[in-house]
Amino acid sequence: MKRTKAAVAFLAGMAMLASLGNVAGADNILGTDGATSPIKVGNALQYEDAASPGAFACSARGTAVTGSATLVRSNGGDVFTAGDVLDLTGRAYLTSDATQATVAGITITPATVTVPSPWTDATGGDAEEHPFTFSTNVASTVPNGAYTAVLVLAKGSLSVDGTFDVNVTCTSAPPTNTRPVVAAPTVTTTSACGVSISTTFTDPDAGQTHTSSINWGDTSSSAGTVDETAKTVTGSHSYATAGTYNITVSVTDDSGAANATGTSGETSYTTKNTASALASPIKADGTSNFKVNSSIPLKLTVTACGGALVTDLTPTVSLAKTDSVPDGTDTTAGTADTATNGKLMWWNGETYIYVLSTKNSQFINTGASLTTGTYRVTVSDASFVAPVTAQFDLKK
Repeated sequence: MKRTKAAVAFLAGMAMLASLGNVAGADNILGTDGATSPIKVGNALQYEDAASPGAFACSARGTAVTGSATLVRSNGGDVFTAGDVLDLTGRAYLTSDATQATVAGITITPATVTVPSPWTDATGGDAEEHPFTFSTNVASTVPNGAYTAVLVLAKGSLSVDGTFDVNVTCTSAPPTNTRPVVAAPTVTTTSACGVSISTTFTDPDAGQTHTSSINWGDTSSSAGTVDETAKTVTGSHSYATAGTYNITVSVTDDSGAANATGTSGETSYTTKNTASALASPIKADGTSNFKVNSSIPLKLTVTACGGALVTDLTPTVSLAKTDSVPDGTDTTAGTADTATNGKLMWWNGETYIYVLSTKNSQFINTGASLTTGTYRVTVSDASFVAPVTAQFDLKK
């Protein structure tokens, strides 16, 4: 069978051709000639600087370079039809690497090649040719070296592949890519189990884009929201159970460098507790009225993230007078319980309790009786999502 010569050019001056591999078995995705592959690409593919042939121009790193190859159709029978879309993929590895591990930073596009319809014979021989183009891009972080690139055309389970050389011989070393640095996150409580975080990062390498991942310390992680202009990362999470968790924010630039965990982007967070409203005789609507010189029991319960009852706290009580004229007309006598000494609530087996004396005040004019008016009582603890407040009036 007479075969036409498929001349393929890749950059000015590159004209050597190489035969590529065959598909498994007797069939070839682009023909049935088992001796040679029907796709040919320029061999010894190089990036050339006109002023220094054979050396990659340093300033051109990251620029896509267009190459061409030829699809050849044999008369021996085809396993495809005109109009088929073939998948085109490519990768590269260090030529000296026996394992042929793929190197990051050398990419080959496009993703597909369409079989022409109709085919045309450009050379007058007994085979029909279809040139197509592809691009090779070498990222700025690829070190100098000799690389082998693999180009693969596939249809379903059948494929044909071949190789060509990529020589990266930039006369200056590739730029050093610096890791981003992430500040310790600021954590904001949104509920007993809920948190949101915000942090900033810096990256001295100009023009890079970034992604972020947040490890919440409970075996879960999620993507952080990156603002490239403000150089911030934000995210939110809800824990399932109470505890102390280490939160780690990772920021990765588009060259694959991430901040060094253990030295940046980390903080510790403890879930919060939820305190109930003060129980009767305090009214939630602020209409509680008590007689002067009475004792007022303050009672509440506390639950942790996840709902468990918390019994080992000592919440702090504070009192402020907000108005000298009390509201309302009805009064509650209060209780005869012994007033609590100090300003801390205690757990009585069922609830946290504090008996507020209005006769011997520990808050306003210490030791004196509280006078008529409106008062605001607050119960707080560092573990609370928010302090508990209530209003009551003292009347004669």
